Amino acid sequence: MFKANKDYMISFSESQFRQATNVFPDNFEDVFYALGFEYETKNRTICLIRQVLNPYEFNVERGIAHVSPSPEFLCRLYNQLRKEQAKIVLQIHWHKFSEKPAFSGIDDKCAHLLLEDASKIIPNIRVVQIVFGNNSEHYKARYLKDRKFIYFNNLEIVGPEGIKSWPEKRRFSLFSYRPEKIFEKNVLAFSREGQEKISKIKIAVIGASGIGSGIIYQAARIGFQNISIIDFDRITADNCNRLYFVENPKKAIGKLKTKFMAKAFKRFNHKAKIRCFTGNARDKKAQELLREADLIILAVDNDSIRAIINSFCAQYCKPLVNIATGIFMDKEGNKIESAGTQVQWFLPREADYPCLRCQGSLNQKEIEESLMSETQKENRRKAGYISNTAISPEPQVMPLNGIGISMAMWEICCWITGIRKLTPWIYYDAIENRILKMQVKQNSGCSCCGLNELSVLALGDYEHKLLTERS
Repeated sequence: MFKANKDYMISFSESQFRQATNVFPDNFEDVFYALGFEYETKNRTICLIRQVLNPYEFNVERGIAHVSPSPEFLCRLYNQLRKEQAKIVLQIHWHKFSEKPAFSGIDDKCAHLLLEDASKIIPNIRVVQIVFGNNSEHYKARYLKDRKFIYFNNLEIVGPEGIKSWPEKRRFSLFSYRPEKIFEKNVLAFSREGQEKISKIKIAVIGASGIGSGIIYQAARIGFQNISIIDFDRITADNCNRLYFVENPKKAIGKLKTKFMAKAFKRFNHKAKIRCFTGNARDKKAQELLREADLIILAVDNDSIRAIINSFCAQYCKPLVNIATGIFMDKEGNKIESAGTQVQWFLPREADYPCLRCQGSLNQKEIEESLMSETQKENRRKAGYISNTAISPEPQVMPLNGIGISMAMWEICCWITGIRKLTPWIYYDAIENRILKMQVKQNSGCSCCGLNELSVLALGDYEHKLLTERS
């Protein structure tokens, strides 16, 4: 009797999965390999695929019941394994003669040989196997532990049209999911399945001020049931006019933004599970919440936090949406010179959705300044080197924030429900009253989202050790 593990999952990007399942249209077996890393949450172990390797760049012996990559490819596989210091080596192959695939004795032997060879390079490496049948609707998956096979059935594909399980599993009949009456009209737009996806996805909102509070407000009314809120601040008089949920400023001033938003959210959407963290997003407890999330929403005005979360999302392959507004005055400060709001997506492992650094949205000077000690900051303030701080705040108004909030929430709902493919970067020019779709391009050498030796992409829990070894 084979053991089963319901708490193990493999995570691919959509482009990786497409690459790993690009088989020949014949009856012969096909094979692909991949390297990955793991991370732990409270409920499961997740394997992040970092790189898919294609044996067909070399000769491959193929038959109806066997497939063997060439020695040249195996040398490349092991060299790449040594270079990456990967913790997972994955073999994917196809039994096209079968509707219900199963592992054979040859597959057993192959797994043990792969483990024997790979362990010489990376001790304690995990060997994982997936076998598909005559189509990708059916598969078996397992890994070797203590020379025994442990089976699991959780595959995840993250891409521009949402997060999908594979094969697609209808987790409910068309009429078994009954949303509350307050969300019934959402079903007309998103379908019952789409509304259920909205209710089950785990989102984390970083920043609960003007934009963040609006995201939380709309999330409550759209029907999100699992949300984490991260913010370090208390409500002050000068941001009451921009904070959603605030009805009586006198009663709101001085309260923690996280707890205030959570309480207001629950009053409207009483079934929701809300977790709060009052503190910095770089703190350990905050990052524990982020590791559990399916989608991270950035609503901050600080590029150092954006940079930290940008790297975190690359490391753990978390989809990220960044929302920001800006109003810029003329030199005299009398007239608005430019104003706008933007929604940006970063989908790790998808080259068409690069990180915020590749999109040119992170100001390195601002990041360096924010990381200075208070003494250093004070000296630079006196010298006139620091701007755009609490000493010289930028103007913010609710109507412009509202445009960005609504643009972002529509994009998020489209992504969750699979209505359409995401737009990587949308910018609304409030002066010209036009929407621009900005062009983005990934830098292959990026230390955040590029596939290179120094990047943190898909390293999961192994980042620090690997970076130390590589340096």
